[in-house]
Amino acid sequence: MVNRFRHILNSLALQDMPLQGRRFTWSNGQEDPLMARLDRVFFSPSWEDTHPISDLLPLSSNISDHCPLILSCSSARPRSCRFSFEHFWTNLPGFQDVVKAAWEPEVEANDPLLVFDAKLRQTAKALRQRGQRTQSSNALLFQVANEVILRLDGAMEARQLTSEKRRLRSFLKRQMSGPCFS
Repeated sequence: MVNRFRHILNSLALQDMPLQGRRFTWSNGQEDPLMARLDRVFFSPSWEDTHPISDLLPLSSNISDHCPLILSCSSARPRSCRFSFEHFWTNLPGFQDVVKAAWEPEVEANDPLLVFDAKLRQTAKALRQRGQRTQSSNALLFQVANEVILRLDGAMEARQLTSEKRRLRSFLKRQMSGPCFS
């Protein structure tokens, strides 16, 4: 089976994308962990010609025993300007005040649909601004926790983690899979 897989890779001239900064993508998470590179990305010569600057980067294994991988390519993607309502905003203190303040100003238009559209846009703008302010602290906590897990994952490849570091890694992974970060 493995030889057949290798034959297909060779016949298609597929290459294994090198993983930057890590050797393994899976760990059983035990005190003396088993580790393996189970997750891979293969690419063809034509893909490499189209995307000459690309990297396969590891993320922290915050909610899995696998290390998620992100393929970074040189092509730039346009940012979406689309509004995305976050349901949890309704539970935050001051939500109704923000909506009321954004909805109250008069809109100069004769068409009720234009008035409605303008009020929705004002409300979306106010909620987006408020959401950015309130989420920035949670985003920072999320990024810090991800970075700590990523560094502990990398350290685990080189040496056995102390019991304190294993507990910290397990604690952070549990926290990140909870409702606060979902």
